Amino acid sequence: MTIHEKIRSIRMLRQFTQEYMADQLGISTKSYGKIENGITRLTMHRLGQIAAVLQLEPEAILAFNEEQSLNNPPQNKMSLPKGDTPVSATTIELYERLLAGKDSLIEKLKAEVEFLRSEVRHLREKN
Repeated sequence: MTIHEKIRSIRMLRQFTQEYMADQLGISTKSYGKIENGITRLTMHRLGQIAAVLQLEPEAILAFNEEQSLNNPPQNKMSLPKGDTPVSATTIELYERLLAGKDSLIEKLKAEVEFLRSEVRHLREKN
């Protein structure tokens, strides 16, 4: 089950419409539909926003198991399974992609901070 399918399943279990989700996220229903259909690439930021609307932690969405949840629907907060729960290759790939994106962003921000520091030093030297 892909992350997009998990989001759709949880939304339906919560009995939320796509319109409601889109409104809560501040996007169009069409844009939200693209998220659930896997057309729009999901960022960690957007996953966090969706998780908040669904009243879950992002990790709970990643660990969501539809078969298990149909027998035990999610409560207001869903927690990660404990113990030696197998993690799918898709979930691992998503985590790795999200971590790589985070690392890339951190490096860009560090470079920006260094640039700004050099600009401040340069301006101080002028004055």
